[in-house]
Amino acid sequence: MVSVGGLGWNPELFGAVCKAVWNAGGITTVHLPPSTNAVVNAVDAARLGVTMIEHHYAYAEASLDRTTQDFPREYDFNDEAERFRHAGKVWTEANRDRLLTEVAQALADAGVAMLPTRVVYEANRDILRAQALPWHEKYTHRALWNWNLPDPAYHGAYHWDWTSDDEAYWSTAFELWGKLIFEFNKRGGRVAYGTDDNYIWATPGFSNVRELQLLRETGLHTLEVLRAATQYGAKTLREPRLGLVRPGFMADLLIVDGNPAYNLRLLYSFGALTLDGQRKMHRTRGIVHTIKDGLVVENAKLMTEVEMVAASKKEQKPDVVSAPFVTAR
Repeated sequence: MVSVGGLGWNPELFGAVCKAVWNAGGITTVHLPPSTNAVVNAVDAARLGVTMIEHHYAYAEASLDRTTQDFPREYDFNDEAERFRHAGKVWTEANRDRLLTEVAQALADAGVAMLPTRVVYEANRDILRAQALPWHEKYTHRALWNWNLPDPAYHGAYHWDWTSDDEAYWSTAFELWGKLIFEFNKRGGRVAYGTDDNYIWATPGFSNVRELQLLRETGLHTLEVLRAATQYGAKTLREPRLGLVRPGFMADLLIVDGNPAYNLRLLYSFGALTLDGQRKMHRTRGIVHTIKDGLVVENAKLMTEVEMVAASKKEQKPDVVSAPFVTAR
């Protein structure tokens, strides 16, 4: 896999690399940075032959009534807070009709795959929710927690001066982005699955399940969501023997206490509340076993081992996020 995100300033070079990698049997992926979206937007990248487009960038930009978004005069591409603020705000400038018709159809016609990674941006529409997720205490390592704290020195740690307006922009972005994913899928486009976690309050493992839920939120059927995480992921990677449980295929398996097609939350390690045959409430066991390369892993034991992150928080002092909620002693 070759990332071509650094080539968005030159369409000819971008297209030539995409073609060469494909002809050599590989695939290309792109995160289209705001600094070059006016040169190569999502539709351009798809037509130039990139295999898949990551994240959310350059879709709204492809629908604008002008050739660039309305950046403020003082905008700095290298200012993380400004970058993410205006990456959400640009969706309020999109031409909705064009985005959900012309842009969606052009992307589907070009054969590009979408890799939304919605979970890693969800904090932007409700930062307090993201910081208070119930698994942080036992399963988010202190080093990852520190990386997420607002700090201009770190990528993706930009939630200082994050305003109600910013959350409103991102709520609009999620709604319209979701409609684009739905329309793209309806037109035969391939939606694949990934998380890009370890950033922006997204904790690995838990984020995998949340990403499935956020794809379901777009209007995709639950079976389409599961296909994105299995068969369509394999097709995007050009791996013909992956993605299905079928003779002659290679498959890792999850043994789940319940049917994820009924409720994706059953995939969480802590399961989900439901009723048994006697109408008594109980919590399911989540994923009971993982079969990886023929080895059977007991997930409950694995989660107990992962709790070792608690040691990283010994003698932990309040920080800029937790301080208002820590009782003084």
